[in-house]
Amino acid sequence: MNLPSIDTNIKADNPIVSVIIVTYNSSQYIVDCLEALQANTHKPYEIIVFDNASSDDTVQLIREKFTAVCIQESKTNIGFAAANNRATYLATGEYIAFLNPDTLVEQSWLPPLLETLAADKTIGAATPQVVFADKPNYINTCGNTIHFSGLTYCEGYGKLISQAPPYPVSAVSGAAFIMPRALFQTLGGFAEKFFMYYEDTDLSLRIWCAGYVCTVVPNSIVRHAYTPSFSPQKMFYLERNRYLSLFSLLNGWLLLLMAPSIFLMEIVSWGYAVLQGKNDFKAKWRAWIALFSERKWILNRRKERTCHHPQNLIRIFSPQLNAHYVSDKSPALIWVVETAVRLVAAPGLRLAKWIYR
Repeated sequence: MNLPSIDTNIKADNPIVSVIIVTYNSSQYIVDCLEALQANTHKPYEIIVFDNASSDDTVQLIREKFTAVCIQESKTNIGFAAANNRATYLATGEYIAFLNPDTLVEQSWLPPLLETLAADKTIGAATPQVVFADKPNYINTCGNTIHFSGLTYCEGYGKLISQAPPYPVSAVSGAAFIMPRALFQTLGGFAEKFFMYYEDTDLSLRIWCAGYVCTVVPNSIVRHAYTPSFSPQKMFYLERNRYLSLFSLLNGWLLLLMAPSIFLMEIVSWGYAVLQGKNDFKAKWRAWIALFSERKWILNRRKERTCHHPQNLIRIFSPQLNAHYVSDKSPALIWVVETAVRLVAAPGLRLAKWIYR
């Protein structure tokens, strides 16, 4: 496939990498994050912080301790997706590295990422091996795996760190990844409609649709202060945004092939919401109401962004679902769910691969 043309005219005096961090009441982490960046990032680079109307002393700490950091303040919380997009308007680097404020980059984290991107121009985005901050020998995520229903989960979660060479992954992790600035702009950046959650998966789907590849680079290591959490708010955004992405990017035939998996995951997610209580149940219901209200946005986006080459996506979907880190209270139930999901997804995925071979 022909890759889309992108403007790669980068001025010689510009930094190679623009590191972008979006903060929101991040005073607990931001000092350590920026100190690690300055100690372990090779020049030339620039750091841009976009603050989403923090009510704590995040901005004050940055201004006092990190005078070289470019900081942009928003009067309101415009969401993770929009904040990152706004920050890229200030970026001048050839590459953009996105980091969460609760991450700590390790020594020489950046060169392997840059080398991977430079060695293969079909790689659209590269994500490091993200490990737990308090257990750095164990993986938080090596990008994300996308199930055939569109649900995503952390690749390699809980496993020992890997020394493997770079390899493809369904989606990069929004906690830490890097990509060419020109490609990010060509693809339209993050979907601001999402506000937060699933924007990294949606961008990754568009990267694959455009003929590029998402890649994990295990030699690059970033620590992440990650704690699994599934609040009603998170359920609302994850469920709404997953369908916003699928319905606006995938063509009708592929959605039809995915329908059994999507239907089963609906049963699973409604069951989970009921078990969690009325707030989660309401969040799930509100997600569908919100999705219906965005039908015009979906139709308009389909005209612009629908993937007309599904074969680029088929190979990144997985019939497997890793749900054990959602809850460890009912391992038998988790096993039943994972098995049922795999049995339903596998035939449809095989058929899709045959049709779009």
